Amino acid sequence: MVNYLSKVLKNLQVIIFILFFSMLYSQKGKHIEIDYIFSKKLSKKDSTRINKLYKLFITDKKSVFISDESLKADSVALVIRKTGNINFGAVNMSLYELDETIAFNGLSNKIITYKHIRGAPIGYSDEAPTAWKLLNETKKVDNILLNSAEIEFGGRKWYAWYSGQYQLNEGPYKFKNLPGLIFEIHDSENIFNFQLSRIVNREKFYERDYSQFIIATKEKYKEVINTYIINPAPQLTKIFTQESRDRVKKNSIERHKNRYYIEKEFED
Repeated sequence: MVNYLSKVLKNLQVIIFILFFSMLYSQKGKHIEIDYIFSKKLSKKDSTRINKLYKLFITDKKSVFISDESLKADSVALVIRKTGNINFGAVNMSLYELDETIAFNGLSNKIITYKHIRGAPIGYSDEAPTAWKLLNETKKVDNILLNSAEIEFGGRKWYAWYSGQYQLNEGPYKFKNLPGLIFEIHDSENIFNFQLSRIVNREKFYERDYSQFIIATKEKYKEVINTYIINPAPQLTKIFTQESRDRVKKNSIERHKNRYYIEKEFED
């Protein structure tokens, strides 16, 4: 009897949550935050998996996908600008990491990828992938029915699980345009995996000033990234010894040579 009541209560909670979400998003101007756990293999030489938290902010016909690390860095930078206190705090972000933010416009199906390169923030525009193949396989997660789909994107095959109970054609990274919200997506080699972990209501949509980013061609974008990989700390050249600069350069090239990218062309 106890187990039966527990299952009934759990099912009721899921139903209430779905109804709440449906009512919430049906109201114009409401803002949603969806958290995804991004899991990936560390490198081509080390299969250890690392996890990062990403957030997808959605309102009406646009969304922003950004790492929790970048959000914290933005908060610190904002306080420094307002107070002038450069000792306020710091975010533990690796010198060699090239974090990025994905901004999506649902009306035009355009995506702008912003790469957070120190001293040279840059971005480029492309279209969100649409060539999904809907599959017949289904499964339930906490009594939420998920449907399956696959797509070829970025030189990899991807498998997604989405729910039509959530009337959003949204998902992590650049994965959009399914008839429902993406709960999970992974590539065929299981190098990358995005897993939905939380959905909450927000009073405001996440906004950031991207005016300092130069929107260029994809070719120029890759060129700037390659320049950064060779010299990831140009502002420190006066402080570092030549030996230190050579070591930083070697470490950066080695890390990126063995790094997996979601879109394979960036591994060239």
